[in-house]
Amino acid sequence: MAFERVTKVPTPEFSDISSMAKSSIFVQATNKKKQCKISIEPFMAAQENAQIYWDGSCKDGYADGLGRRIVISDQMHHESIITLRNGKTSDGTVTIYDRIHNTVLRGKNRDDSDVFSGQIEWITDNGVNFDVQQFYGVRKNNEAAGVYTSPFFPQSTYTYTKNNLTTGATDFRHIPTELALRVFQQNATTRQFGGVMIESHKNGAIHHFLHSASTPQNVIIPEVYRNELGRQLDVAHQSANQAQVDYQQSLAQEKVYLYKVCQNEKSMDGLSDAIYRMVCDFDKYQDKFQAAMVRGQQAIAQLHQQYNQRQQLALQQRQVAALESQAAAAHQSNSIQQSHNTNMLFQNNQTNLMNMINNNNNNLMEMNNRMFQSWGKGL
Repeated sequence: MAFERVTKVPTPEFSDISSMAKSSIFVQATNKKKQCKISIEPFMAAQENAQIYWDGSCKDGYADGLGRRIVISDQMHHESIITLRNGKTSDGTVTIYDRIHNTVLRGKNRDDSDVFSGQIEWITDNGVNFDVQQFYGVRKNNEAAGVYTSPFFPQSTYTYTKNNLTTGATDFRHIPTELALRVFQQNATTRQFGGVMIESHKNGAIHHFLHSASTPQNVIIPEVYRNELGRQLDVAHQSANQAQVDYQQSLAQEKVYLYKVCQNEKSMDGLSDAIYRMVCDFDKYQDKFQAAMVRGQQAIAQLHQQYNQRQQLALQQRQVAALESQAAAAHQSNSIQQSHNTNMLFQNNQTNLMNMINNNNNNLMEMNNRMFQSWGKGL
């Protein structure tokens, strides 16, 4: 179906960013000579050749205050900008850079909680394609809800995922297409469509579908089922709104730390300046980002052109249909007039014939009367 590229939303790989585990352990920061323990997820500490750095102060033997926790191993490179108290996050506000997967998390995620609320940003940069996908939402246990967006395309998809089933709604209102909204269901792992689908068009038409093994079938989805879909999408909207709040708090904290680090030539013991200052490379994707913006604008322009062509073709088809209808109506009117004229001619002929017969009858009667009169005189 159309727009599958946008509708098939990415699955949040939260495990690649944070374990979301309730448990954490304390380890000594590699770069600190005095005791300075910092909390870390067990799976990070178990990484081969894992080194844990803390760019911040220490208090009473624990990492304390605003700083950056850097975890580098043979398979991992995570950097977390956080505010700590007694070695653990104070309010959960965090920015996490996953350098291996080009992913950034900004929001709230407490050490003792598996709930995350905020933004996740995926950056695709494989040398050929450059793309950015963003998710604003809430994730807990096996449940996630929020909205997917892209800075390059004016379209959004709200989703609610639970037990590997995703209910979503893609908003096409800002895209030059006949569709306004598509509500869908899909497998969260395979991203294959299934279940039901509702398409709302900008001309007011609404269509319901049920996915079968081959093609969608037109159905009427019961109101109780539509209400449940609406409830799930309401959760997605509410989660996205909350995520925006938590994202802004994380962004504000991140800016404070970056200002402190990136305004000078500060370095860290045991860590190269190139790695330490990667966080200050604000222009890394600037050119590629601008190029992607241009491609997005070109894609929209092409969609506008295609949409206008479809609209023009539809107008021409309506005009042809109107002319054909008028011709058919005129033909029908002519046929009716011809039939009427034929009937009138027949009626006139019948009248003339009757008049002729009546005249003949009258003449015969006149002749008979005269004959009888002459006969009467002869008698």
